[in-house]
Amino acid sequence: MSSKDKFQELVDSLKPRTAHQYKTYYTKYIQWCQLNQIIPTPEDDSTNSVPYKDLPISAELIHWFLLDTLITDDKFEEKQEEEEEEEDFDDEEESSFKIATLKKIIGSLNFLSKLCKVHNNPNANIDTKYLELVTKLHTHWLDSQKAITANETNNTNTQVLCPPLLKVSLNLWNPQTNHLSEKFFKTCSEKLRFLVDFQFRSYLNLSFEERSEIRFGSLKVGHTDKDSIVYHKTTHSKENKDIPSHHQLVALLPQDCPFICPQTTLAAYLYLRFYGIPSVSKGDGFPNLNDDEDGSLLQDLPILRGKSLTTYPKEETFSNYYTTVFRYCHLPYKRREYFKKSNLVYPTWDENLFENFFDEKAHGNWLEQPEAFAFPDRIPFDFKRVMNFKSPYTSYSKPSDKDPLSPPKDLLVQIFPEIDEYKRHGYNDLSQDAKEFLELMEKLRERLLNNLPWIFKYFPNHDIFQDPIFGNSDFQSYFNDKTIHSKGPNTLPFGILPGFNKIYKNESNFCNLLIEPPSQLASLTTSNPDSRVSQRAESEGPSQMAQIDTAHMSELLKEQSFEFVQFQTLSNFHILLSMFNKIFEKLEMKKSSRGYILHQLNLFKDTLNDRIKKSKINDSDKFIRDIQPIKKEEITTNGDEPNSLRRTKRPKPIRLLSIADSSDESSTEDSNVFKRDGVANGDDDADEENEDENDPEMQEQLKSMINELINSKINTFLQDQMEQFELKLNASLDKILEDKVARIIEQKFSTYATPLSTLKRSQPHVAEDDDIAFDIDISKKPRFSGKYAEPVKDNDDRQPVSSTASPPLEQDQQENKDADEQPFMLDSSIDTIEGIILEWFTPTPKYGNQCVHSMNKSGNKSWRANCETLYKERKSIVEFYIHLVNHENLDRYKAVDICEKIRDQNEGSFSRLAKFLKKWRHEHHNSFDGLLVYLSS
Repeated sequence: MSSKDKFQELVDSLKPRTAHQYKTYYTKYIQWCQLNQIIPTPEDDSTNSVPYKDLPISAELIHWFLLDTLITDDKFEEKQEEEEEEEDFDDEEESSFKIATLKKIIGSLNFLSKLCKVHNNPNANIDTKYLELVTKLHTHWLDSQKAITANETNNTNTQVLCPPLLKVSLNLWNPQTNHLSEKFFKTCSEKLRFLVDFQFRSYLNLSFEERSEIRFGSLKVGHTDKDSIVYHKTTHSKENKDIPSHHQLVALLPQDCPFICPQTTLAAYLYLRFYGIPSVSKGDGFPNLNDDEDGSLLQDLPILRGKSLTTYPKEETFSNYYTTVFRYCHLPYKRREYFKKSNLVYPTWDENLFENFFDEKAHGNWLEQPEAFAFPDRIPFDFKRVMNFKSPYTSYSKPSDKDPLSPPKDLLVQIFPEIDEYKRHGYNDLSQDAKEFLELMEKLRERLLNNLPWIFKYFPNHDIFQDPIFGNSDFQSYFNDKTIHSKGPNTLPFGILPGFNKIYKNESNFCNLLIEPPSQLASLTTSNPDSRVSQRAESEGPSQMAQIDTAHMSELLKEQSFEFVQFQTLSNFHILLSMFNKIFEKLEMKKSSRGYILHQLNLFKDTLNDRIKKSKINDSDKFIRDIQPIKKEEITTNGDEPNSLRRTKRPKPIRLLSIADSSDESSTEDSNVFKRDGVANGDDDADEENEDENDPEMQEQLKSMINELINSKINTFLQDQMEQFELKLNASLDKILEDKVARIIEQKFSTYATPLSTLKRSQPHVAEDDDIAFDIDISKKPRFSGKYAEPVKDNDDRQPVSSTASPPLEQDQQENKDADEQPFMLDSSIDTIEGIILEWFTPTPKYGNQCVHSMNKSGNKSWRANCETLYKERKSIVEFYIHLVNHENLDRYKAVDICEKIRDQNEGSFSRLAKFLKKWRHEHHNSFDGLLVYLSS
């Protein structure tokens, strides 16, 4: 069969109406290709001729054609001026877009591809899976918006309409989550770490395995869209691991709501990760980019820190996190939705197609028009919008809403100050990955500072505000100025997500998503009292309006005075608790004990905050009334009666019943106390009691008395609990002071105790040996640390020296005798420089808390007899380490790293290293000066 016959057979297989429709669509495609200079325009202006043999047609070109002609709207600016509300405009746009039209155009171009293949066109190759993914993307978006609209119409419960992204993010930003498991979420840093992973899954639809591969060096700021953060994932073939076989690019866009903005969450997490939380945890430090000459450091650091700096958290750990969080938020949870591959993902490009499609020579000069480009940063425009919960049916050049109050530059430089430090000194010497990382951190800190005012408004107790820089007047004034420009009272100042802005436009609905609302937001979760006053005023007559205004004014003044008293009380308690924190931080004790005490003080502080802020004006009168003794008539019953004796010795327990809902039957047991008062008064008094039972005023008095009795019992119970807590706290303080005094006495007056020296992070000096004199002076940099900025494990975790009082002399002599029976020896199994240093200065419990340094100070050298050679080798290494710390002013961990490098140069042998150091010292006048210069050259 000839090509003409095949062509005619294909045309005849369509109905006339379908054939005409298809011809209309693919004629537009051909004209679009000519307009974009993909194919040349015919000179004879023939519109009927179709270049079947040379026409390029592929899934990517069809997607580009759909974006330019169907999906995006070129008349966006004109329609925006006509519409008053953006929400109505978005709904109208989305309703005008039909999936049926999209499928018809794709079907017509598929038919055109078949016609081109009949003419042996080599460029007519269509990836059907790619076009199915495009159809699935728009179907998903339109179906989700229709579901939101339908639920909003048929269901008034906003909790049902809440997306998991919003509810989980808002509750994980909340610092006061007492019912969230402290086993997994002790601080806000751990909550933000989980939230970064959760939001990356929600916006990028990557599996957990793919998320664990994201490194600092792989995140870039977009070149076309400067507001986006792009992650370029490459897959390598098994045959050649150096050449990539597939590419997938994804993007994170900023969100109006700071709590669901992935850039803000990532910036806040990195801030707490780098700088830590004051008095709670130490940070890892800002990465040292000067040591990252080849970019390997940033390619080794994952965005989320696991147990070490170079590992991502384990999947089992995050599986427990997800289960705990979704249970806390009362949301359904399926593990595969957050750990396995999603059905809707960004498109994946083949290597050859990726290079050819984005080649400027292949598609003319369209790269010179980024504002009208359908693939910004090589990512499809509609995928980029839908994945970030934004409508794709808009113009390429839609103007973004600019913040009326941009972040001041003098405040920006105080957040991540290392960025400006690197730019001022040695920026040109940094690697390309390091420069791109600084650009990423600039974008993140700008986004963080822009959203900090709203975070401070809703969660002022967040751990990030524990940093002193956010407490200065400049930041506080910026926070106040930014929040003043809000839309109005009880109106959310920022948008949420398309389709949900109408639902959560009311600030109360937004705050009701919190499982445990903070005390400062408690008023937003209930109805406004001012509205009740105005409604009551409207219902009253005009003659009573003046009285209502006066009463309302007095209530307002009373509330303001009460709030002032609350502020004074709370501030005084904060001062007291902060003083306690400083005292316990200075005291020498076990690290675990100090942490437990500080944790209890923080819990006590949170309890005081909640109790004081939730208290009301009427609570004070009620408290004063309850602490007074309840006056009632004495019970005139016979003293020999067994019932009276039972009441005296063991009162009946009181059941906490609701006074308003209690009936005569439910309160019979409590009311019997009062009914027995009239037993001895005869039958006349009994008749009077029966008459009083039917009196409603008597019933109200009875309920009031029961209420007072219950409140007095509750206050007594709470007072007992507070007294017990006070006794425990005083006992703990007395024990600490006794241990402190005993330790001082033992150090000052004991003649048989051996002074010990330990190698600690917080200790600024290392004690001297008998023939090694040195003094360490470390100039601590506030934000920088070592190569990976990883804190080495603190020696405080090791077995501390006993801090109790001195034991009797006989017991001490027995302990010294036992120590003599087990002489001190060097551990020959140590295979690291750090192990040698720790053995030299760290006490060993099994040798009577002795170390090499303390044995040298004691003057007893007999223990060296069995390890003389090993001692001399390690002594040379320790001397060189001390030289690096004292004379070269190097960090202790940097000094250990240098020793390890010299050891590697000497075949990894300690003996060769010791000989090399002895030889250098002998040839250079008993000094190590110049050795570092020699090694660097």
